[in-house]
Amino acid sequence: MGSSINIQVTGYVGSEPQIKDVGEQKVASFSLAVNRMTRNGTQQTLWVRVNC
Repeated sequence: MGSSINIQVTGYVGSEPQIKDVGEQKVASFSLAVNRMTRNGTQQTLWVRVNC
């Protein structure tokens, strides 16, 4: 069995979650927009692909 990492990301869901069957489990996939400040003070949007 693989290992897992637990993280917390706060942002805005960018699309409807897509539900897929993977073996005997269901997996939801969606994009999450996370806003962050760069070193020079500008705001940047980082898109994170989430599978859970």
